[in-house]
Amino acid sequence: MLTGRGLRGLKRGLSDDPWRLALIAATISVFAISMVRTALFSPTLINYDGAFYAHAGWYTTKGAIPYVTFWDVKPPLVFEWTALLAFFAFDNMLLLHAYHVATTSAVAAGSVLLVGYLTTELTESSLAGFCAGAVLLAYPGFHYLAAHGFRPKYFTLFFGLAALYLHYSGQSLASGVAAAAAAGFWQFGAVFPVVVLGLEYQRTRTVPVRALTGMAATTLVVVTPFVFWGAIEPMFVEVVVAPFLLSETFEPFVRLWKGFRFLGYLIPIVLIGAAGIVGTLRNEFDTRWWVFVVGTWYGLQIFYFDLDGFPDLFLGVAIVGIGFGLIVAEVSLPTQRGIVAVVVTVLFISGVFLGGIGLVAEPLTTTEDGVTYGDKSVATDALGDVGKWLFGPVGSGSEAESAAGAGPTNLYDPPDARSLYWNQHRPCHYFIGTMGANWIKQTDGRYVEMSCYE
Repeated sequence: MLTGRGLRGLKRGLSDDPWRLALIAATISVFAISMVRTALFSPTLINYDGAFYAHAGWYTTKGAIPYVTFWDVKPPLVFEWTALLAFFAFDNMLLLHAYHVATTSAVAAGSVLLVGYLTTELTESSLAGFCAGAVLLAYPGFHYLAAHGFRPKYFTLFFGLAALYLHYSGQSLASGVAAAAAAGFWQFGAVFPVVVLGLEYQRTRTVPVRALTGMAATTLVVVTPFVFWGAIEPMFVEVVVAPFLLSETFEPFVRLWKGFRFLGYLIPIVLIGAAGIVGTLRNEFDTRWWVFVVGTWYGLQIFYFDLDGFPDLFLGVAIVGIGFGLIVAEVSLPTQRGIVAVVVTVLFISGVFLGGIGLVAEPLTTTEDGVTYGDKSVATDALGDVGKWLFGPVGSGSEAESAAGAGPTNLYDPPDARSLYWNQHRPCHYFIGTMGANWIKQTDGRYVEMSCYE
């Protein structure tokens, strides 16, 4: 049962709880391995989406307007965060990339620890907390992709879990702020404000004014710049309308196959964790109901709305990890020992060998440029010029023309995000990915214009 010990309880627990210390040590070690590996062998390695968001943030500091200068469906806090980091990078794109690697890795590591802490509080078992956090940490893409730059889902997960932690620490206002921030990085983070309000009402049996105040204040701060930019309408269309009109059409069983392919040898652990989530319906539901609600929400996300790649499983794996911890807390001591042996083994393979090159996650392929997952590269080294001095220019034909700001010759052929980022290009109105292309087709190509500021 949750005790609400909060920060003081966490600090006390660290001094006398070996399992919490073990989770902290494992988390630091695994993320350090991924960051050092990347820094030594591919210091300019950046994931494609991360390059787009980092470039968009930098471009915003140069006068670009999110949702007007560039098209994207992510909520506004994504671009405000990347713009904030860009402001302090002073046009040094390598330094900016380092900022994103450090901050993304930090919030990812923090998410692992929060999963462990929340599970410990739910079960009063630090062993269960260790196993829960280790499930998320053992997902190779989780710690490896963080070393490649910014991805919004890490921040949604961190702020969502932080909102729950702050609630149980008695900090209602801060909990509301964190919950709103979770939704500000990814639409599916909207479950956290709802859960926090439910938990606050359950505790006080009154309107959760402080939590609502935190949420309202955060929303006001985030949205106000777009009011001054006159970008409220395009923001609403791209963030709210477009994702529902352009969502994937895969059948649930196809998504199930994709999910199994991404999880690999984590499948048995994930299935046990899912059983733990369902088990909350009959075991202490009054204190664990939010686990079921969040688990169901991300189950719907995965099976019906959004499963493009393995990062879309991050939040689902986190909540499944909590469910796994609930199961661990209920079994006998000999069974717990066996579970720990399995978890530690999987964690070692994941952290040191990147999932054994295909043993724990979908098959990996090593190349001269880094590592690729299946047929989708997440580690292809950008061959742009870093700060105009490290590499030569990249791109040719319509892609290069688009990156140079002349406008694309093919309205459905977006520019390369890594080229935009490293070369500090300032294109007209642009997008990346199939969703942007589909939107252009549905709107008769009116979004993309051949000249910028006429």
